[in-house]
Amino acid sequence: MHAGELRCPITIFSVSTEPDGDGFAVHAEKPLYDGNTVMCKWQMMYGSEQFENQTLGLVERAKITVRYDPAITNRHKVRMAAEGADAQPWEIMSMVPVDGRFEWLDIKIRREVKA
Repeated sequence: MHAGELRCPITIFSVSTEPDGDGFAVHAEKPLYDGNTVMCKWQMMYGSEQFENQTLGLVERAKITVRYDPAITNRHKVRMAAEGADAQPWEIMSMVPVDGRFEWLDIKIRREVKA
């Protein structure tokens, strides 16, 4: 993995649910890095299962690689900066340090696509 492969800006954030003044639940996004984007290597996942899901239009899956940061957890969500702030976020499925070293982090993400 080389730093030159990090070409895709993303935003990593958490979502919290809090009641508003009228008692209704409101979802609020809290960016991990003060709203700044993080550069990553973005790879869409392929294979027979993914191909089947894509043909049905159910789920998109991808793998991103970012610099290791222990602050990133499975509870965070990811949004590609090119998709805009209104795009549906990606959920983190799993995270694994590359080669067992804490330099790079492979994150598998998914999102449901509305048919």
